[in-house]
Amino acid sequence: MSIERALARFESVIGAAWPEPFGSLRPGLADAEIEELSAAVRPFVLPRQVEALYRWRGGGDAGVFGGWRMRSPKELISWYRFTTSKLEQPRTWLPVFDDQIVNVVTLDTAGEEPSDPSVWYGHTHDAYVSRLFDSVEALLDVVCDAAEAGVLSETQPGSLRLAEVESLDGRAWTELRLRRCPGAFRWPDPPPGTYLGRFTEPAWPRPWLAAVGITDESLTLRGRTHTIAELIAAAASGPVTGTIRGQVVTGSGGLGWWSPVVTDGSAELIVYCDTKLVPIAPTVGQEAEFDVLLSSAEKPEPSADDDPQIAAIANRFRPSLPTAVANAARPARP
Repeated sequence: MSIERALARFESVIGAAWPEPFGSLRPGLADAEIEELSAAVRPFVLPRQVEALYRWRGGGDAGVFGGWRMRSPKELISWYRFTTSKLEQPRTWLPVFDDQIVNVVTLDTAGEEPSDPSVWYGHTHDAYVSRLFDSVEALLDVVCDAAEAGVLSETQPGSLRLAEVESLDGRAWTELRLRRCPGAFRWPDPPPGTYLGRFTEPAWPRPWLAAVGITDESLTLRGRTHTIAELIAAAASGPVTGTIRGQVVTGSGGLGWWSPVVTDGSAELIVYCDTKLVPIAPTVGQEAEFDVLLSSAEKPEPSADDDPQIAAIANRFRPSLPTAVANAARPARP
């Protein structure tokens, strides 16, 4: 089995049945264009399946891949740069396909074994990604299987979907997907490793973690140096650094930052995390170690608002507590 075989089958099956939308795909890339795409993802490496795909065709606007469309090289490079720089997605995530979705194929790492070739998916508003296909090859075969079974149709101009008008990520595709990829994501009981957080977590595959600076060593628990109460007491005399361990009870956040409220039974503390420096930000209910700098034991004034309900909500998510700055966080394993 190979990506070249799957591409030839796709051209034979889909190209013959729907020549107009298939014909709108751009010509495949020449060596110079492949080099331009390769340069855009360095120091990572284009997987062989992605290079073969783009040497075959150069993307297009038609949703011939089960409703998904393949990004043109120019769009792929632009969107890759945006998602990795502005959305802080790992640089090993290459968003080859699109349909208002988060879709990624993992780039290879120079000098290491090829990465898992799986195709991952999540809606733009989702907090999770799902491993839908074992590879691009499997994706192509599933679309061809649907066509040969007579359930694929051009339900929208240029977009090939199932009769239920569902694109490739829809649940109507589940049976077709699992015939080719029996260990892939399924609802409501996804197999382990097929349904992961969209934002950095220890369960991520190794290449994803390494791309944001996470290693086994950086996740190893080191033990606390202070209780939170001891840290706050020490900060009364000036800035203090230390390691605390506690549970996240609430917090607030946004793109690029997360400020959990942490308790260890002795006291509570707000811990400000810059997600570029602290990629793994433990969430509510999790226990973790935090390496922190507490500059002052002072507490800010409680939030005030003419509407007492608004003030109560603001103080719930950002209570009047001392605030430390984290330079590392390590989730505590059960």
